[in-house]
Amino acid sequence: MNYLKWNGRRDLRTLYNLLNKLIYARDEQRLWTGLQELACSIDQLSQRLTQLESRMAEMEKRR
Repeated sequence: MNYLKWNGRRDLRTLYNLLNKLIYARDEQRLWTGLQELACSIDQLSQRLTQLESRMAEMEKRR
């Protein structure tokens, strides 16, 4: 369980850093780049959460 907590903290930190990048973007190009990075990060997080849900469902079936 600690592994999952650590990943969650890392993922939240990554999202926080990307949002900061957007807030302080100095020009339109950096803003769009930041938005693309944020979208990719959110997509990856969504995929990991889906995998976690399926693993948890498998564990529940085994019980």
